[in-house]
Amino acid sequence: MNDNHGRLAFQGALLCGVLLACKSHRTQISGAIVVDGAAFEATECRSMQTLAASGGGMRRWVTFIDATGRQVQFNDRDSVSVQYTPSEGATPIDVGSGCGSMNVTSGEEQGPVAMSGAIKLDCRGSGHAVRADVSFAHCGPFGRGP
Repeated sequence: MNDNHGRLAFQGALLCGVLLACKSHRTQISGAIVVDGAAFEATECRSMQTLAASGGGMRRWVTFIDATGRQVQFNDRDSVSVQYTPSEGATPIDVGSGCGSMNVTSGEEQGPVAMSGAIKLDCRGSGHAVRADVSFAHCGPFGRGP
């Protein structure tokens, strides 16, 4: 490896470390998520919201990610639904909808995307089961709060 490659690798690692420090410092996750009977240890929380066309109101998504890249995503499109992504880059699997509640606070007081709230559900479908009783704060794009 020449000197430029080493320098670029170091700079990339340093940037990743800084971004991870920002994410872990501001995002707060408490409670439990259980996937297929095993604890899902979320290390990151991401959120997104959109204004639906035709008066459909605000739609929100909250995604929890573990250290291996698995994801559990909740959304409140029509009723609360959950998707599970078993590995990084895999296709999300629809587990269920209408099987719990999702209370989210977002808006100007937290920034345009950052969210706080709680999710409580028990969904089963497509060969998977997801239970959640989790609270989160400062969940924003790439895990950064406001």
